[in-house]
Amino acid sequence: MKPHNSFSESISQSRRSIDSLASTNVFSQPQEPVGNASKVQPPRSLAGFASFLLGFHDSEVDVTPDLDDAWSVATKRRGVYNLFAVPAKLERLIILGQFICMDDFLTLFTFLPLRTGLSIIVILVEMLLAPLRMCFQRKRKAANVNKKPHAARFIDILHMSLLLITAGVLSTVDVSWIYHNIRGQSVIKLYVVFNVIEIFDRLGSSFGVDILDSLGWTAASAVAFFSRGAIVQGYAAGGTDVAKARAVQGLALLTRMTFDYLATLVYVVVHALLLLTWVVTLNVAINTQNNALLTLLVSNNFVELKGAVFKSFKVQNLFQISCSDAVERFQLNIFLCVMLLVTSGDKRLFTTWGVIYLCEVVVDWIKHAFVTKFNRIPYRVYHHFSLVICDDMVKTRKHSLVRSIGGSAVSKRVGFVSLPLAALVIRMGFAPAMTLPTPALFMIFTSLVMFKTALSIGLIGHAYRKVKTVVPNASEIVGDDGDRDQDIYWHRKLINIERYDLIAKN
Repeated sequence: MKPHNSFSESISQSRRSIDSLASTNVFSQPQEPVGNASKVQPPRSLAGFASFLLGFHDSEVDVTPDLDDAWSVATKRRGVYNLFAVPAKLERLIILGQFICMDDFLTLFTFLPLRTGLSIIVILVEMLLAPLRMCFQRKRKAANVNKKPHAARFIDILHMSLLLITAGVLSTVDVSWIYHNIRGQSVIKLYVVFNVIEIFDRLGSSFGVDILDSLGWTAASAVAFFSRGAIVQGYAAGGTDVAKARAVQGLALLTRMTFDYLATLVYVVVHALLLLTWVVTLNVAINTQNNALLTLLVSNNFVELKGAVFKSFKVQNLFQISCSDAVERFQLNIFLCVMLLVTSGDKRLFTTWGVIYLCEVVVDWIKHAFVTKFNRIPYRVYHHFSLVICDDMVKTRKHSLVRSIGGSAVSKRVGFVSLPLAALVIRMGFAPAMTLPTPALFMIFTSLVMFKTALSIGLIGHAYRKVKTVVPNASEIVGDDGDRDQDIYWHRKLINIERYDLIAKN
């Protein structure tokens, strides 16, 4: 019985120990032992419990950061602030780019017809007065004064002829046949067609900028050559070897200009057909009862993030992306106007188009925000981008450039070719315009001329105000001194960058 009693006593002692531990409060403050007992006092108040938690938290996280940690956190904080500041700066740049595209686009419907008509009248008058000039034997200096106006007049006529011929070719295309053929295809096929058209539109714009410049310079050279009258005077003097050589040179120049004109005409027609198919595809996506195609087109904007965000970009690449986004948004607005002409102002079109345009804006914001974040590009670069564009506008107004076919120098920097888009608008808007009375057409034309004039004045005024404090000083700084001023430094880095230039990685 004794072992049994000792076992019972040990069990009783264990139970008393467990009860004492259970009654112990681990969160209370330690107390001084009283006599032989060491009881732990319960918490006096809730404030004591809270102070213990705060003290425990401070003991875990209250660590004095070193210099590297502070620098890392500050860099991340600046990156977050920069990410939130990018959308506002981007929108200012894109709005400027859209106004530039609009100014160049309206030129084809306002000033270009007026200049072309005036050029034809002046050329006819000069041809009629040519015998009188020969009789009075005007000095050669008087002929040299009109050399540049002759080139400008001839280029305006070429420019207008390209627009009218392309619009005439598009008028022979049956839009309803294209619409029903596209609508009868499956959703996947239409999605592929849409992406193919978008890719070829960019390729065509890149090719169009070069070929339109080539035609402009060739036409100006041909006019300058033939205005001297070297061929006629040489043969009249006896047909010397020098005169024959100049005749061959003039024939080669005329052949080159003819080839450039035909190649440009083919390009403009093909590009305009691509844009026409693009508009019809968008119209099918909006009018169809099944929203699958429209969903795919909207999701295609977000797929763009995959190919842009997680890549290494330079500031020059970001400038090209910004120009591309501005042109894309302007094209979307023109497509909306064209579809409104076709659908006679369908109200449902605004809702659907608003969703597409909103997705485009959101994707642009996210894309630029994270591209600048991952590549650690400050948001101020968008200010440098606008400086380069404004400098182009100022130079275009100051100097009489012959690069006038297909758009101004600033529109070609952003990669906007207006001729195919203008031909598309003429094709789709000619029939509705013919239903209007003549006074209404005259008022519309007058309003467009006034709006275009006000827009041009506003743009050039904005450009002068923005450039006068920065760009004129760039010519006074040589060598590495340009690094002291970020505006001048980036102006030099971006001045020769156009939308379709390839930028070296190193």
